Amino acid sequence: VFLSILGISWFWLYGAMFLAQFPAFTKNVLGGGETAVTLLLAVFTLGIGTGSLLCERLSAGRIELGLVPFGSIGLTLFGLDLAFASPTDPFSGATLGAFALLMHPGAWRILVDLGLIGIFGGFFIVPLYALVQQRSSAEHRARIIASNNIFNALFMVVGAAAATLLLGSGLSIPALFATAALCNAAVAFYIYGLVPESVGKPLTFAPGETIARAQFRCDGCGDSESSNNNAVLTYAGTDGEQYLVELTCNASVGYESSNSVMTQRALSTKRPTFLSLRCSNMPENIIQSQQKIELRMLNIDEHGNATIDARVLPRYTEKPR
Repeated sequence: VFLSILGISWFWLYGAMFLAQFPAFTKNVLGGGETAVTLLLAVFTLGIGTGSLLCERLSAGRIELGLVPFGSIGLTLFGLDLAFASPTDPFSGATLGAFALLMHPGAWRILVDLGLIGIFGGFFIVPLYALVQQRSSAEHRARIIASNNIFNALFMVVGAAAATLLLGSGLSIPALFATAALCNAAVAFYIYGLVPESVGKPLTFAPGETIARAQFRCDGCGDSESSNNNAVLTYAGTDGEQYLVELTCNASVGYESSNSVMTQRALSTKRPTFLSLRCSNMPENIIQSQQKIELRMLNIDEHGNATIDARVLPRYTEKPR
């Protein structure tokens, strides 16, 4: 949840930096007036609304975190293109209104960039907002949302201060847009490294292949013994009637060890299957780093290989019993 809040706050920093520069960008770079500023704001706003609606349709009624990296890629690419598309001199010596600005071919590329930044911003922000609400317990949800708003405001203030310093040092507005886009790429890579579930994609598994693995830690054991403690989720193939996944647990602490099949679950193409990679009957000094997996079987080929969409939900740790 906290990482989602950071992602949302970063989006508001990024978006507020663009919005705050629209008046100066329109006047000094494009040569436009007040109605031209309104045009840019309208295109950007419509883009966010369109992206949010498309996100709902593409998600098919569930939280689709795979749209988040897709959105961040668009924010970076079209932020950079907006910087490159900006003219070195205003389009006209006279102040241009909205309709006069539309008469210049170069303005259309800028408007398309702004619209696409808004659309991909919708792809980025909607799943994160939904995730914060879904993963928050009911008794803490209001406080978490309030904290999110505080972080949003803090990030926007930091972004405004950074923009002021950069522009004061002689950076142009298009160069500021390019800098923000490159920073967005760096932040995206950092967040996705912490939350690998957001870059998941369907994969095809043959019977016996590993779908996911959870590593356990041994309290007071060496690395060599600790590395043997894990839960392995495999695609088990078919028993003639249904397609199965199998959870196998392994643990080794000194001379005490266990290796057992904990559970088998049937996969469905109609609804998701949820499994917790948690092992019972573990030695007392095993600390389990639990993971929940959401599984959706998408397709079975003639060889019995299954295409499975496996989403790893965030980890949490259970101390030794």
